[in-house]
Amino acid sequence: MYFHVLLCVSCRIFFEVNSFSFQKKELTDCLKKIPLELIASVNIIGSASPDGSKIFNEILAINRAQAITNELTKQLPPEIKIYSEGVGVDRFWRRSTVIKFILKENKNSILV
Repeated sequence: MYFHVLLCVSCRIFFEVNSFSFQKKELTDCLKKIPLELIASVNIIGSASPDGSKIFNEILAINRAQAITNELTKQLPPEIKIYSEGVGVDRFWRRSTVIKFILKENKNSILV
């Protein structure tokens, strides 16, 4: 039986209350930790705190994910696919967006 291990590096970008503006330096610092040639794709998950209405928070979460997507699109080569979604309220992530850099598959599988 073979297992493929999916490796990723994650970062969290924090936002002010009711805002989808962020400090681009946080994203730049995150990107500096990963050689671009190792990135296969990127998953972005925007979230909001439980304050406010459900609809407002869902839209805010989507806008937060899109703000990160827009910036990454400028900084990453076009062959790296970027996927994003807003999940609305998340009590753990609260006012942040999680960025998961999925690393390219290692051709060495683990035999069990």
